[in-house]
Amino acid sequence: MAILGIFLSIMVIHLFGGNDRFVFAAETEANIVAEGFVKTDLASGTTIAEKNVKVTYNLGAIEADQIRYNQKSGLVEASGNVKLTSQTGIVLRAERLVYDLNTGEAQVTGGVGVKSPDGLSMTARQVNYNNKSGLAKAFGEVKVNNGNETLETETLDYDLKNGTGSSGAVSMILHTQSRDALVHADSMTLDGALYHFKNLKVTRCDRTHPEYQFVAKEGVYDGRYMELKSIFIYIKGVPVFYLPFKTLDMTNLWFPDIQLGYSHDDGLAVGYRYSAPINQNLDWRFGLLYRTNDYSTLKLGLNAKKDNISNYAGVYFDTPYSGVTDSEGAGIQDTITYNQPLFVTNIDGSKSFSANDDASELGFSITRKYWKSPLGRWQLGVLSRKVSNDDDGTEYGGTYGGYRLDYNPHPYLTLSLLRLYTLEGGDNWGDYMDDFKIGSNLMYSGEIPLRKFYSLGYSGTYSSTESLWIHQIYQINYRTDCLSLALGWDEAEHATVTKFMIRF
Repeated sequence: MAILGIFLSIMVIHLFGGNDRFVFAAETEANIVAEGFVKTDLASGTTIAEKNVKVTYNLGAIEADQIRYNQKSGLVEASGNVKLTSQTGIVLRAERLVYDLNTGEAQVTGGVGVKSPDGLSMTARQVNYNNKSGLAKAFGEVKVNNGNETLETETLDYDLKNGTGSSGAVSMILHTQSRDALVHADSMTLDGALYHFKNLKVTRCDRTHPEYQFVAKEGVYDGRYMELKSIFIYIKGVPVFYLPFKTLDMTNLWFPDIQLGYSHDDGLAVGYRYSAPINQNLDWRFGLLYRTNDYSTLKLGLNAKKDNISNYAGVYFDTPYSGVTDSEGAGIQDTITYNQPLFVTNIDGSKSFSANDDASELGFSITRKYWKSPLGRWQLGVLSRKVSNDDDGTEYGGTYGGYRLDYNPHPYLTLSLLRLYTLEGGDNWGDYMDDFKIGSNLMYSGEIPLRKFYSLGYSGTYSSTESLWIHQIYQINYRTDCLSLALGWDEAEHATVTKFMIRF
């Protein structure tokens, strides 16, 4: 009679269904609820449930269109709109699932999607997941997105609880405020918030054949800075620069700042500058200016910033060119900048310690930033500077002050007036007045678009007081979303003007 009663109960459940509930006990308890029928085979210990089925157990819940559960083995097989939810808030969705209630091991296949409470999402063809440890192994067209980075690979080991993982060959998109960066690497490991790469390529030139790439042996990315080691910079597929190490700030738009030029006075000149962060408020700066017919200068310093104030302090070293008997020189520099929404204020100074060249400078400027008017944009600043130099007993320098007015009537044209007055001394300014003169200096700069990526640039400085052209530059600009190159001629200096930059 007992056996008959169980059989009749099962038949009633099978025929009528609807919000039926069964509780089973393996090593863990499973509670099944279904809108459709629930059918149990007592001999095998197998239960089949259909239509909006939900299985709850001590580590979470499983939902699907159909579920088969074996009480003896503890295996749950689910198909159709499968959803696995863990107690920690991790959610897996797929078409099929096999789950072991005893071990917490799950195998999900068919359009797998994973989401974690911290906002990470992952898709793959298959994921093996341990509900107890949080470890997941994803296979086939794996894609991970955590809001700031998007990762694509074929296999990925990932700890959904601790946020650590590793993969083989990987492609990543680093989403930043300026524009996305693309990373391709032979391998990747994730340790908390740090990505570690081996044999990687980095670029922001989103093309089938990027115009430039940073190719490095190692790289570490922390969400803003990418630290690279042993780097070749490829331009148009050709290695043109090597750096032992370099830190890329993903908030910067341009790198590197390289200038090339030639003049009769200086000969060949090559300028190069870059910076690398130490922490959020401190970075070190490096600059090199090499000239074949004049002094070459190496600069090294630290730049600290907090809120609207920044302070650069550094040293510089001057090396004479070949054939000159002057000794090497050195000095210190310091610049303080206070940047407000409407004004920017600068105070800077320098002091040299050369055996035959005692030079010093101290300057101040405050500038009202551009404001709009019906006739265009305007900018106004005042400045003052004291300079002195004792070069082998020859003293020159003085103190000057004045103002500068910039007028921008059109995006392709800027007109400026720099008016300077002698405040003290000034009988001999030496090379302090190479780019401007005491009195009125009229300046202009602009460009004329020629065709896609190309424009004609023009700029100049004219001293109306001395009726003298100081600079008169004409150049061809090549500018894409990846590179910027300028080639020109300074008619006043009889010198070439060249500038190359990567739009990072």
